[in-house]
Amino acid sequence: MGAYGFTALKIADLLCEAGISFSIAGRNREEMARLKDHYSIIKDSFVVDISDEDATRMLISKADVIINCIGPYNLYGGNVLKFCVEEGKCCIDISGEQNYVRRSFEQYGELAMETGACIIHSLAFESALADLIASSRLNRKDNWEEISSIYYFEKSTPSPGTRLTMQVSKFFPCFCVQDSILKEAGIGSFKRNVENVRQPEMDVIVFMPYPEVYFFYKQYRPKHAATYLLSGKIDASIIMAGTDIKQTLESVLEREARRKKRVPDKEECSRHYFELILYALNAGGEEIAIRISGHNMYMITASLVITFLYRMLNEDYFPVGIHTPSEVFPEPEKVIELISNTNSLVIDWNVDFKIQKEDPGYTF
Repeated sequence: MGAYGFTALKIADLLCEAGISFSIAGRNREEMARLKDHYSIIKDSFVVDISDEDATRMLISKADVIINCIGPYNLYGGNVLKFCVEEGKCCIDISGEQNYVRRSFEQYGELAMETGACIIHSLAFESALADLIASSRLNRKDNWEEISSIYYFEKSTPSPGTRLTMQVSKFFPCFCVQDSILKEAGIGSFKRNVENVRQPEMDVIVFMPYPEVYFFYKQYRPKHAATYLLSGKIDASIIMAGTDIKQTLESVLEREARRKKRVPDKEECSRHYFELILYALNAGGEEIAIRISGHNMYMITASLVITFLYRMLNEDYFPVGIHTPSEVFPEPEKVIELISNTNSLVIDWNVDFKIQKEDPGYTF
């Protein structure tokens, strides 16, 4: 669903390479016809507007597995999720939106168990990788003082969908974990100092919410957890100041609708660079810092979707309930290795990176 979105097209490319036939759904008839002509492996094409609840439910009821790429999920994900749970279907999404993911677990967790639905959230390069790495290295029985993830980006040109999601997220609740409790916190509302040996000038992290905060909270119950952007002091101040601009959701949607849609081309995507650091501190004072880095984040997201889908189809394994990526397969190391090899990711399992502990920096 959302078949002609930027990431959805990359998923379609990999589905074709894997020889997995699929159907597509979207609201633009011309775009759907173009995709049907382009991908010979497509079985059916459905023109559906998700605001039409009857048509959306009917489409979902006929599907085996739904890959939902319709974002922002805070705005457009509700009915698709609801119908997938009620119809007992398997649904995979690529959401990076905290509020949407948290509501899913808390609102539909029990119902999904009753209907036999299999919902897998956030199969995207950011939250899925953080969740998988944490699962491969952190013991859920240990007492964790902190589990957080930190992101660094270079030459990153967002797709139109990503840009809209970033703009919309500020109008929905975001949260971190403080004193073992989920607490609301605004985007860019607090910062912390770090010791970063590899990039000493990048010594500040600014709160930027991603779904893995809820994953950490659900699986490890840490005392503190958050997600951050890594920056220097000047950039951190700019980020925090930018979040204070007064806007309305309606004005943002109108402005983005007027904006000329420009998607990053293949060369730009290949230059996109990211680093993700998983930082954990246990009650005994032991620090763990793991870095994964690479290029082309959108293709990594598509690879994650196809990797999970391929294994689930081959093994006929659709675990009932609502899940984080690491909960679906018991051996996250194998998934990390496969994704890393496919996308030339670099993993350093022991980096010199510390978050200063004397001042958690949480201010609300």
